[in-house]
Amino acid sequence: MKIAVDCRMIQNSGIGRVLYETLLYLLDNGDEWILIGNPEFIKQLPGKRNTIVASHAPAFHPREFVGFPRRIINSADVFFTPNYNIPGGIRVPIVASILDLVYFDLPEIVRSPVGRWIRRYFARRAVRLSREIITISEFTRERIEYYLKPGVPIHVCYLGITRELRNQRADFLRGPRPYDFPYILYIGNVKRHKNLHVLLEAYLTARKNDFNCKLVIVGKMEGLRTRDAGIMREFAQLEKQGDIITSGYVPDNELYQLMAHTEVLIQPSLYEGFGLPPLEALYLGRPVVLSDIPIFREVYSDLPVTFFDPLSVRQLSAILENHSWETPTSIDTTLKSRELD
Repeated sequence: MKIAVDCRMIQNSGIGRVLYETLLYLLDNGDEWILIGNPEFIKQLPGKRNTIVASHAPAFHPREFVGFPRRIINSADVFFTPNYNIPGGIRVPIVASILDLVYFDLPEIVRSPVGRWIRRYFARRAVRLSREIITISEFTRERIEYYLKPGVPIHVCYLGITRELRNQRADFLRGPRPYDFPYILYIGNVKRHKNLHVLLEAYLTARKNDFNCKLVIVGKMEGLRTRDAGIMREFAQLEKQGDIITSGYVPDNELYQLMAHTEVLIQPSLYEGFGLPPLEALYLGRPVVLSDIPIFREVYSDLPVTFFDPLSVRQLSAILENHSWETPTSIDTTLKSRELD
């Protein structure tokens, strides 16, 4: 079989991470692959039957309709897109992945009405054009059925522990501590639904009550805003004196090293399609504090995590001050079942 894959977003967080890990498992299965995107990133993938086709058309851009390599895609047996921005002119069967519908459930995170309309249009169009749909949780499947009412099968494929983490777990645990001081860890971007401002406010409150851990933030910080200018001033001051550390993007091996030695991972999101970092932190034996939202209940309710009200700064600051989080004691059978074969 010849399979064409839209790889333009492979270097992105979220969608890109899921696509990259998926391709690692598929590219040596004997099929022929047409991989479309930035050759500098794609050439790092394994596989002996890969054809790389350059395309730098941005997602949700008119160039997806006028400058995309449709001819070579239409020579394939199937086209897979990891997101719902399907380019124009595709004539072969399409399989689309929809990881979340945050723009439907929380439309306020996109300030532009035009931007909201574009994303909703493309999601509806993807359902109309696709032969089958893949998603990563029952929560998202239910949202797809509610908003988009597809007439095609939806397959739920949960995320799991990758081979790299499974094979190198002991190395990460034995490896050197990234910092010589205790720290708590946040992994993600600063989009509104990530709810980082609640963690910042809770952390600042806890610091005033003698909480002595520093806060390490992994992810892009451009665009961070809160409605409280005082919070931003305190954040800037603590960052300046080294109590808050922003690292930007880090490769997986450094990320796992940070996870392996954190006091606790905090994930305060208002909305996720799945939320993989908490699972990886648990696999490394570290405590996890999660916002009490439906997707986290679906994925983590049978694992040793601590939930909190994502709108309550007071509740999260109390958890930090009292170190009142559940600590994993071993990789039990439930966690081992999340390993990818």
